[in-house]
Amino acid sequence: MKCKEVRHILFLTFMVDVVLIILGYYMIPIVFNYPPYSMNVEFQNSILPLTYSQQFIILFSTAVFAHLIWTYFSLKPIIKYENKRKQNEKFTQEYIEKIRKKCIINPLKMYMFQLVIPQIIVGIFLKLLDVEISLIIKILVMVFLVVAGGGMYIYIVAKKHYDKIIARTYEISKEYEYKQSKFFTMKTLLFFQIIPLFFVGITITFLLGYTRVINEKGNSLYYYYSSQFNEKEIMQDEITLANLKSKLASVKLKNEEDFYFIIFPNGYEYKSNNQKNLSEFFKKYMVANYEKTNGRIYEYYGVEEQAFVRKFVDANGGVWYTGFKYSVSDPSTLYFFLGSAFVMFLIYIIIIYIWAKNMSLNVSRIVKNLNNVIVKNRVDLNEVMPITSYDELGSLSDSYNRMQKVLSQQVELMEKQAQLATLGELAGGMAHDINTPIASIDNSIAMLKGIASSQENVKSEDLKVIISIMEKCVNRIINIVNSMRNQIRNLGSSEKVLIDLKQVIEDSIVIVNNDIIKSNCKLVTNLQSVQIQGEANKIGQVVTNLIANAAQAYKEKEKVGEIIVKSYKTEKEAVIEIQDFAGGIPEPIRPYIFKNILTTKGIGGTGLGLYLAYSIVKGIYGGKINFEVDEGKGTTFIIRLPLV
Repeated sequence: MKCKEVRHILFLTFMVDVVLIILGYYMIPIVFNYPPYSMNVEFQNSILPLTYSQQFIILFSTAVFAHLIWTYFSLKPIIKYENKRKQNEKFTQEYIEKIRKKCIINPLKMYMFQLVIPQIIVGIFLKLLDVEISLIIKILVMVFLVVAGGGMYIYIVAKKHYDKIIARTYEISKEYEYKQSKFFTMKTLLFFQIIPLFFVGITITFLLGYTRVINEKGNSLYYYYSSQFNEKEIMQDEITLANLKSKLASVKLKNEEDFYFIIFPNGYEYKSNNQKNLSEFFKKYMVANYEKTNGRIYEYYGVEEQAFVRKFVDANGGVWYTGFKYSVSDPSTLYFFLGSAFVMFLIYIIIIYIWAKNMSLNVSRIVKNLNNVIVKNRVDLNEVMPITSYDELGSLSDSYNRMQKVLSQQVELMEKQAQLATLGELAGGMAHDINTPIASIDNSIAMLKGIASSQENVKSEDLKVIISIMEKCVNRIINIVNSMRNQIRNLGSSEKVLIDLKQVIEDSIVIVNNDIIKSNCKLVTNLQSVQIQGEANKIGQVVTNLIANAAQAYKEKEKVGEIIVKSYKTEKEAVIEIQDFAGGIPEPIRPYIFKNILTTKGIGGTGLGLYLAYSIVKGIYGGKINFEVDEGKGTTFIIRLPLV
């Protein structure tokens, strides 16, 4: 067994069980008010098949052995896994998830085992020893209280060791499968850990309190009957049944269920209430311990009955025992204790529920904000987590706020990098696009200079042609500059205005026209005028990137084809589709298209394009972006944005 966590769990289980056995051994006689001197081995041998110590050794050795065996077999898959891990064996993700699940569930299963199995073993064992059912129930309650406290300690400590094993699995695989459990919530676990401990504490307190009450009642009745009956003088020659009955009957019974009795030297019994019994335990205890207890005699273990006994020796040397037997149970006090315990337990549950719910809400708020970051794929510095305490939850809120600030700065940095990359692409494309009309204007100017220096007559039609060429070139330059201006006008601004998707897409097409020409592609558009609320430069950046990617795909695969761009609206959404027929996205990288910063363009790409496209569509617009691959043919990117 090479895993130290497993050794610690088994050792912890054994040590806690031993401590619980020692604790139970000394607590049961105290809590159940066992008679004084009744733990004497010689006396117990006369009334029991097994002494109290022998019962404990057999019973709890069996329970500890069963507990250790069960714990070992529940740990066996983990032991097997740890041995394989140390031999550097390979594991499937399914196997790792199985080990993680077992490490999460095992502490709870160990706790439930400890609550149930010892009660079954103890109950069966005591029944085989023919112990009274009332005492069996009391002992089972006591066993439950003791093992509940010990079991919770094992649960808390063992879970730390299981957590270490889980942590090591993530060194093997960072992948994980998470399913929110309705049972394993913070509120439920707090209840699960705190309520049993409180129940144990309050129950043991009230049991000890009730034991104190019945002791006081026993003292009171003993002093009453002893003082009343000891006043009656009985001479040795007066010891007869009639005289003893007369003396006993002259003492007023304190309670209706009390009765007096006479035990003859031959063992015959007389009782004032024939419905009452004197057990064998009672009589043997009386004979063995009369002098030690000053005539205070107790009934069987856990039975709340006692007696004051006076011993007489007649003229023939015969021994007579007379006395009063009385019940020391106090149902009204017991019900009061039980009612008080229930009320306190109820109040405590309400307090714990409110406290646990408050803690759960604080953590849930942080989880909700983190989920919002995941869903929106964007952090928002305006959403600051309020710090409502100076404890660990306050520290968690502070860490969240600081993490949010760092992430926001990183996102802003990536956006600026993408914007700079976009500016570079825009500038490069504009320089190429403007170069052609400028060259035409330059040629036209040269022609005009030639005409001006020539002595020949110039036809007006020739001048009109030259001017028309120059005018077209100037308009082309103006269109390119306007499109460029529309794209970069609010670059870096987060102000949302009413924008027309058709105009945004047309401006983007002008910007990427150079990429389209280089790739020998044909652009086909079917654009509807659709208005949305947003940032024109951001959505323009997304469209520009997707069209440029489509053109690049044709160029990389040395294909010639069409890029189809559509815009239209449904009942609730504005939709943009960008489709190419360049063969489709390779299967291995499809799952990571939007999740990771990656590029297929080598050193020519930043890897920010699709990642930020996803961030913009989800985070800024609250929209959706996905893609469909027609295997071997091409890819269609679909953007869905909320309408105004």
